[in-house]
Amino acid sequence: DAAIGFLREQPSVNRARVFALGHSEGGQLVPLVASAGAPVAGIALMAPPALPLDQVIAKQLPAQSPMLERIERTDWFKSYLGIDPAKTIAHVHQPILILQGEEDRNVLAPDALRLVNAAKATNHDVTYKLYPHDAHEFLVLKPGQTMLDTATVIDPALIDDLIAWLKAHARG
Repeated sequence: DAAIGFLREQPSVNRARVFALGHSEGGQLVPLVASAGAPVAGIALMAPPALPLDQVIAKQLPAQSPMLERIERTDWFKSYLGIDPAKTIAHVHQPILILQGEEDRNVLAPDALRLVNAAKATNHDVTYKLYPHDAHEFLVLKPGQTMLDTATVIDPALIDDLIAWLKAHARG
């Protein structure tokens, strides 16, 4: 919220055209800020969690993993308990762009529809884009390639879609 306020105070920034973008965990934070009344023209979410954090982590790690046990004891993890991204996004009334990679193994693509449907239930200006060959970082994976390989190209379609959406929503 402080960053948004700072941007809006800059003489070279049109106060009515400040958008917030969040990736992964940031994709969960941005709707929290927007739903709390931050003065943003819209939000763009890249690979946002669609489920509460404990469910996301449970899908990423085996149930008996020592890593899972360590994560669950952290203050960071505890600060997210009880936050359901779908419930939060239902309170965002600004335009929303949700971008998701189909090959994302951190935030699963099928879960994204839960977030999209929750947003569309209360907001008429929700755009969802699925990128079939993109990993969590929106790097383009070739068939059979994994993130352990050398995927280094950010999907140009994602950049084009983000720019087009911003241009369409930054009028005024």
